Amino acid sequence: MKNGKITIARNGAILGEYDRDQAADMLDTGHLLRSDHYYNEVRAEWTLLSGLTSASLPSPPPILSAARVSSPLEFKPTSERSPAEYPGSKSSKRGKSSDKSRAKKRGDFALAGWIACLFALGAIAGMWAWAENLNTQLTASDEKLRGLGEQIKVLKRGTQLLTEITPRGRVRGIITYEPSSNQVAIMSGATVGLYRRADVEKALATATEPVGESFDNTVERLKSAIGPPLEVSLTDSNGRIDIAVAEPGQYVLVASAAKSTSGGVDRYFWLIGFSDTSQPSNLILLNESNSLSAAKPRFAITDVQSMSAGVEHPAPFP
Repeated sequence: MKNGKITIARNGAILGEYDRDQAADMLDTGHLLRSDHYYNEVRAEWTLLSGLTSASLPSPPPILSAARVSSPLEFKPTSERSPAEYPGSKSSKRGKSSDKSRAKKRGDFALAGWIACLFALGAIAGMWAWAENLNTQLTASDEKLRGLGEQIKVLKRGTQLLTEITPRGRVRGIITYEPSSNQVAIMSGATVGLYRRADVEKALATATEPVGESFDNTVERLKSAIGPPLEVSLTDSNGRIDIAVAEPGQYVLVASAAKSTSGGVDRYFWLIGFSDTSQPSNLILLNESNSLSAAKPRFAITDVQSMSAGVEHPAPFP
């Protein structure tokens, strides 16, 4: 003992010199372990610290030469000891096994990360394909909406015409044609004459149709046979006519027009019969469906019951 101190070691390594009272207190508080050893000078050996009591504490060991110290425990500084010499240390083989286990875990984590990346890429590709498909559907829907919009415009125009009212004492009409499906165009600059129905029927009954005569010549000959109109008008830039009717009666609108096509010029001729009763009436529609042409040269009066349709007079041109 040196100045009342004892030398304490743990697991083959010297912890230091401690006052015996301090060592007893540290043993009670757990700072020193009962499995620690202290150097017993009396026995000249290392003894478990669990047997240390205040009464049994030996005198501090004298300074001994290296030859006198003989102990079953061999102490070395920590820096001079190999890992295998530490009590409770694992063998190098077990350490290698632990390294392999850690490496395997790292590999498993890396594989899981790659799988997660692949799933993410697949999800992104799926979303992109879905977006492209949705864009295609939206484009097709836009085309359909545009087509429906055009059809609605045509229907609105037709509805406007159907609901337009002609005031009493006048007759109003419009000449239209269809340049293509679901499209309506107007014919401006067409000549329209107002005739009494009796005069038109007389001309149809007395006139004859020469064999081989062209459609245009037949129209001109029939107009000459009918005589001068009561009123005459040209369709305006909107394809409309507005003619005064002097008194109630049976009348016929006689009109002619032409349109240019890829095959040349198509000519049309109308004989539209109507009754004027000095009451407001609908706008009269002249179009390709109630016209005469080279393709439909059967000359007869078409009585208009409404804007959209007409009924042929039973007496055709002879």
